[in-house]
Amino acid sequence: MPPSQAAADPAADRLAELERENARLRKITGVLMDRVERSMDVQGSAFSLFQTSVTLGQVVRDRTTQLSSALNALAATNRELQMLNAQLQQENVDRRAAEAAMLDAKNEAERANLSKTKFLAAISHDLLQPLNAARLFVAALLEGRIAPRNRKLAANLNRALEGVDGLLNALLEMSKLDAGVIKADVRPFDANVLLWDLVEEYTGVAGARGLRFRFVPRTATLLSDQQLLSRIIRNFLSNAIRYTPEGQVLLGCRYVGKAVRIGVWDTGPGIPEDKLDLIFEEFHQASQPPADREKGLGLGLAIVERIAGILDHPVIVRSQVGRGTLFAVDVPLYEMPADTAASQGTTAAATPGTSLAGVRVLVLDDDAAIAAAMETLLSAWGCHVVTATWAAQAIARTRAMSGAIDLIIADYHLTEGPVGLDSIDTVQALLPARVPAMLITADRSDGLRHEARLRGYPILGKPVKPAPLRAMITHLLSKKARLRRGTIAGS
Repeated sequence: MPPSQAAADPAADRLAELERENARLRKITGVLMDRVERSMDVQGSAFSLFQTSVTLGQVVRDRTTQLSSALNALAATNRELQMLNAQLQQENVDRRAAEAAMLDAKNEAERANLSKTKFLAAISHDLLQPLNAARLFVAALLEGRIAPRNRKLAANLNRALEGVDGLLNALLEMSKLDAGVIKADVRPFDANVLLWDLVEEYTGVAGARGLRFRFVPRTATLLSDQQLLSRIIRNFLSNAIRYTPEGQVLLGCRYVGKAVRIGVWDTGPGIPEDKLDLIFEEFHQASQPPADREKGLGLGLAIVERIAGILDHPVIVRSQVGRGTLFAVDVPLYEMPADTAASQGTTAAATPGTSLAGVRVLVLDDDAAIAAAMETLLSAWGCHVVTATWAAQAIARTRAMSGAIDLIIADYHLTEGPVGLDSIDTVQALLPARVPAMLITADRSDGLRHEARLRGYPILGKPVKPAPLRAMITHLLSKKARLRRGTIAGS
């Protein structure tokens, strides 16, 4: 090996050794740097945790303060709720006490109303009995031949009795309506059955005052209480005839949707528009001075309003001063099955004024004065009258006549024996065929009317007015004649 090459080798080795040392130092340096960085990272996380814990502590303190404030507010609200609850409990106690007091007052008022109604019903019979007899005697007197001066006195007496009669009946009816005693018995019926009865009754009344009375019939089946509806229309007719000095009164009806409007038109003086809202008030009269009591006491339309409220039938009033007035009531139609409607015809009534000559009438009334007055009046109409004052006597006299009776008129309240309805049935059982009968009574209870309707006996209220009595007799006899003719035709 040359000397130069040998000298160079140690240098190369030294270089190589330095490189190895340098690499080892870099490795150590790298390790140390890693450790330093890891140490720094550890120190930074701890600081962050410390900083976070400080922040969370502040938040907890803030939330605790807020929660404490909320709890204090909740406690205050709870105290207020407790106070309000105590107040509500006291108010409930006071309200229950007030309700109990109101209920006691209501019950007391109802008892007072019922007591008043019972009192009026009780005294009405005693008051109406002599009044009924007096009116029948006066009517019989007017039927006979008397001197003009005496006829005028009798006519004035009759008007005075009519005034007393109207006042008693109106006050009794108002009392019963206010006490809620009258209940509606709604059922279907033929409109013409009701209207023809009214035509018979009021044609003569209108004629006596020089008025023309017209009727426009309409075939319809109504759904209402026939008796209560009759009271409404009677008031309309009475007012129309009473307040119309000349001209005519028209009773008619027409279809209005699913109802029939039954109206009474007159050619009277009319009612001012500013008085239309007042005419339904008690004792209000729009068309005459207060002293003119011949034209009523102002209770009729107040009664109409109450009855219409019970039936839920609208009442219509239209008037023109100087031309006349319309009073009408809308009554629901009853939809009959087709086969039922086809099998029923329209009931017509006899012409008013039909002669009653020769009609044999049995009158049963325990008041001898009323029985005598009835006999006097019916005899003046040409009837052959037999009277009885108790049921056993009526039976005996029926047998004595061999059943030759055309009509039975009986009082309901009889001192001896069964009531009038049962007495009529007993007499009917003795006759060869059923005859028309009517009940006359001061009892205006719905129960009696319902029972009489079931047995087929119409009712006239006491005191009996001659015109309605004659109209009822005529209607019953003409109905019997139509039935007899129908039986003969169908045999």
